[in-house]
Amino acid sequence: MSKGPSDEKITSIQFEPPATSTVDRAGKKTIWVPSGYKSEGEEKLGFAKAEKLPEATERAKAMLPSIHLGGPSEMSVQFDEMVAIVQRAPATADFPIEKYGLGPFGLTNDLYFGHTFWDLDVWMVPAFLFINPSAAKSAADYRLDRAAQARRNFNEWAKGKNEAFELGGMIFPWESSVSGREVCIQKTRNQQHISGDVVWGLTQCEAFGLANPTAVADVTRGVAQFYGMRSKQTARGREILDVTSPNEKFEGDNDLYTNLLAEWCSNGRRWSPRPTYYVPKDQQSLLNYDNDPMRDYQQAAGLLAIYPLQYPEAEREARTMLERFGDKISPNGPAMGHSVVATIWARLGEPEKAYAAWLDSWKPYTDNPNHYFSERRNVLRAYFYTGAAGAINTVIYGFAGFRIDRIPLPGAKWTKQLKSGWWLSVKPCVPKEIGQISMRGIVLDGKLYDFSMSSNGDFSVKPRL
Repeated sequence: MSKGPSDEKITSIQFEPPATSTVDRAGKKTIWVPSGYKSEGEEKLGFAKAEKLPEATERAKAMLPSIHLGGPSEMSVQFDEMVAIVQRAPATADFPIEKYGLGPFGLTNDLYFGHTFWDLDVWMVPAFLFINPSAAKSAADYRLDRAAQARRNFNEWAKGKNEAFELGGMIFPWESSVSGREVCIQKTRNQQHISGDVVWGLTQCEAFGLANPTAVADVTRGVAQFYGMRSKQTARGREILDVTSPNEKFEGDNDLYTNLLAEWCSNGRRWSPRPTYYVPKDQQSLLNYDNDPMRDYQQAAGLLAIYPLQYPEAEREARTMLERFGDKISPNGPAMGHSVVATIWARLGEPEKAYAAWLDSWKPYTDNPNHYFSERRNVLRAYFYTGAAGAINTVIYGFAGFRIDRIPLPGAKWTKQLKSGWWLSVKPCVPKEIGQISMRGIVLDGKLYDFSMSSNGDFSVKPRL
């Protein structure tokens, strides 16, 4: 239960525009909008209360990019709600992302005290690139503005190692307060993929022209230096020992996702055919980590090597890895693991499997009267922007088939080299249950584009003049 001005109890929170009204048992209609919204005669205090939205709200709605799905109306309406809410998650002037970051619940829940995690870089930024580019830029600014603190974090950590080190490394905290310092007191602070996550998110923003390439390259070098010192050279390569995986149930050696991020950062954000960091695998495929028991993953771990990392070996083994690990993600974990599975199935050209996994990534988490997105199925913790962003990302990077890479995708319906030098490719895989996807007002290099793709193979892209 949250509270509004004067400690009024709030039973439902929606963000403008549009804010969906709710009706309580007494029949009273209430709309809650964030503090950045100010109607006539109202003060900017926490959450503002209004009986209707002004015309300006609808005008703002029309100016933002949109993604709409065909298919059953209940599904398409719920997806529209997810897009609208995530799109406006940062829409508060009092708490801008570039200053405060954005936590998994934004301002709708105090579970993580508004602190910033990898959720921003790996889940929200990819969605923001298409539905709210200014929010993606603000996220990049938040991370870049804390680069100096990341250097101090590294220096403090390195001094405790009793070994020589060079200044210049960077460590971004697993749980970042506004200061950029680590505030996590639990074992999850050992999820040291976070520094690589930050570089990955910044790189996506750089590709879209939303982050300074020189600054991003500087952060990349700093993070690579940290991973170099954090790892140990062995006969198998550089190994990162005693680390926590994205599957938080695992604490041990050589998490695949962490090691690959270290490799990617250390190789100038490129994949080498001969990695210097050890990559855990057996005779069938890559593994999630050393001594992988291949059962009961809290959330996706090794599958992240396929998407979002697009590691070539993992992509070649994607079907095998999905068949080995995809159905072992716990139903009691957060929603994002299922959206990763859905995205990978779509990229493999399996629309029906992708659609089933996609439904599983959001329907059980929105099974409540107001369709609030909960962090977990069995308890209402809302509004979980990370999970909703994951479902949106499946539509963008799976069903619609967008891909950001250094080279164009073979067989793509459409490709464009962005001013940054990165390539954007589109290879749709639209499930027949959805039928049609319409993406309007997508911003690429300062110009607007409208995309349409369907399950029967129709595709169009129209730049706006």
